[in-house]
Amino acid sequence: MDGRLAHWEERLAGLGYARIHRNAIVRLDAVKELTDQGEVVLTNTHLQVSIRRLEEIRTLLGL
Repeated sequence: MDGRLAHWEERLAGLGYARIHRNAIVRLDAVKELTDQGEVVLTNTHLQVSIRRLEEIRTLLGL
C-alpha cells in the first residue's frame, strides 16, 4: 500500500486494527494466537510484536 504506516495506523484507528511493530499493522480478529515468544499467529504467518507494544496488544486481544 502507498503511504506511511503512521498514516494507515491513524486511518484504521477504532476499526479493529492495531500496530504491532514499527513495520506491521494487523487486523485483531485475524489473530489466532499470541505466543509466549511475543508473536501473533495469523492464518499464514507469524509476526513479531515489539516489546514496547506487547502489553497493549495483550490488552486489545483480551489476554
